[in-house]
Amino acid sequence: MRSNDTRQSSCHHGSRVSGYPGPTGTVAPWVPALAPLGRDDRRLLIERKRKTALRLILRLEAAILGTMRRARFLLLPVAFFGGAALALATENDNPFGGSDPYQTCVTAVNAKPDDAFEKAMTWRARGGGLPAEHCAALALIALDEPGEAASRLNALAQRPDAGTAAERADLLAQSGNAWLLANQIENAEAAFSAALKLSSKDADLWTDRARARAARQDWANAEADLNTALTFERRKPEIFVLRASARQAQHNAAGYKADIDAALAIDGTFPDALVERGSMKMDAGDKNGARADFVQVLVRAPDSPAADTVRKRIELLEVHDP
Repeated sequence: MRSNDTRQSSCHHGSRVSGYPGPTGTVAPWVPALAPLGRDDRRLLIERKRKTALRLILRLEAAILGTMRRARFLLLPVAFFGGAALALATENDNPFGGSDPYQTCVTAVNAKPDDAFEKAMTWRARGGGLPAEHCAALALIALDEPGEAASRLNALAQRPDAGTAAERADLLAQSGNAWLLANQIENAEAAFSAALKLSSKDADLWTDRARARAARQDWANAEADLNTALTFERRKPEIFVLRASARQAQHNAAGYKADIDAALAIDGTFPDALVERGSMKMDAGDKNGARADFVQVLVRAPDSPAADTVRKRIELLEVHDP
């Protein structure tokens, strides 16, 4: 149904989380800054929590934007809206022209979201129905108004013409991810929980709620959600990497390493897992092994958040090994 990472390839709210060079890998969302405590334990703990919160927000945005780009917030199938609903919307006069105004609207969101929003609202006023309103919500996300988009998506999920339980769950999942973009974590978790009541065997939904729980540093429940996700889907390396991060946050080093190994067993070139393995090698003093993993990331995913992370790691290697 969906994939686990969301909308565009980058976020523009300050430095990326991967720019914080902690002593352990940081590519996975919600890996905390595990700086060693010094004399002033309280001060360092507060600073660590502050850095962790910032990194979580930025990494969650990157993950959410990736998911939106790949599946969840892209063009929904015609069947999602129901043939009758889409037929009615198409028959009505619409400002996009052509026989498929919804697809035209979504394409416009990617090109000129402000124009797409205005036309979507005009289409809605002319009887465009749920397809018009959904496209308007997508435009709001592209216009950096995720909170308003989340409210609209939640409202769409409550409509009698919103489709089956699974389709309502999908709208709620979209709402939850938009709430995460708006940094309204409690609303996001509530949306994902509501979606899970409608579609309890959807691994992506369990993973989404885990992200929301991790954003407020509820590591144990985040891990529990990922455990459930893995009962339904064990072929996605990203779920193992996410659980590895939750386990690392709880100082479960063995579980962390086991999950990174599991992710790489599924896909030996998965960038996030390579960053983590390289970071473990770096911490163990295996500079050549770490550099090899980092270079793989740069070759295979040069524009990814993972690549941003390894550039910092390589800088550290060069500083300590000129």
